[in-house]
Amino acid sequence: VGRIAEARAIVTLLVSTSPNLVAARLLELQLREGTPKERAAAAGVFRRTYSSLGLSPRQEGEAAWVEARAWIEAGDREHAVRAAEIGVARDGTHRDLLMLLAHEDVEAGDLVDASRKLASLVELYRADLEARRDLVIVYLELDRIEEAKAVAQAANPPLQGVLSALVYGWSGEVGAPDPASVDSSTPMGAWARALLAVSAHRADAASIVATAAADLGGSEEP
Repeated sequence: VGRIAEARAIVTLLVSTSPNLVAARLLELQLREGTPKERAAAAGVFRRTYSSLGLSPRQEGEAAWVEARAWIEAGDREHAVRAAEIGVARDGTHRDLLMLLAHEDVEAGDLVDASRKLASLVELYRADLEARRDLVIVYLELDRIEEAKAVAQAANPPLQGVLSALVYGWSGEVGAPDPASVDSSTPMGAWARALLAVSAHRADAASIVATAAADLGGSEEP
């Protein structure tokens, strides 16, 4: 709630009374003052120092995530990826580290590697909407339509309907739902509705696409 000074005071007390409490040290790093690069460097030192004290895989993964996030804030993706790779080597189930590496694969055009990481995420966290959405999109980019369809069908509603519509719109397969039936209140829904309208060669496709573009432009994923 923005009460940073009070949070720092509490964490300082925690660390002073229990210096080896990993959760407290992680909080201390997250609340550390200074530039992002200074905080990232401190997180790296923390991880290396406490690794010698027998951190659990989960704790090392969390320490690596604190470091990776600080490097991202500092604008240094290379160091962030390296921290994430080290963290995943210790905790191969850390959701945020796996997602970071999958997105890096996408940015680099390594869609096959991205699909493997995202598939692992979906298996580990079956209710994770972002992982399932991203896996469907990567499968579509790879033209692995049947796999995309299966991942979409396994989602819970209303995501299932939106992802299935996205698959139909992307592939242009027969049997696609009416664009009007797709919930377009989310960026994914707006995109799916637009794709369906275009793939069906609807007369009103241009207006549907224009509406979707306006919705997307004002969203968190413009």
